[in-house]
Amino acid sequence: MNKRRKGNIFQNWIEKYLIEKNYKVHNQKPVSTKIKNQKGEEIWVSKRNDLFGTFDLIALNENEIKFISATLDTNIKKRTKQFLEFLNNLKNLPSSISLELWVKKENKIIIKKFDFNSKEFKDIGILIRKKFYELK
Repeated sequence: MNKRRKGNIFQNWIEKYLIEKNYKVHNQKPVSTKIKNQKGEEIWVSKRNDLFGTFDLIALNENEIKFISATLDTNIKKRTKQFLEFLNNLKNLPSSISLELWVKKENKIIIKKFDFNSKEFKDIGILIRKKFYELK
């Protein structure tokens, strides 16, 4: 199974998990388009269309809105840069908005929340078999 397929499975897993936790979720899925190659043959090409160029999912409930980027890799510097580029166009965000990075490593998911003051991610919890363990 290729990395893109694994990423889509992970993204769908996050969506189901959040729905179980009573969030309304929008999962931005890849889009395929048909194009002609140099030989004139029609082929399907898959392209990503992340929300604001950064986020894969938006989840909301009565108390908060989560913008989530899901990843199988640990390129936190790249993700931080994307989050900062997104934030450069905004002045103030309500405290009910959370920017999160969900990183799948082996059999656990590390949830990182973007800290607006330090401009970096802070680990807030770990999910193991759908059980959330808060980090302090």
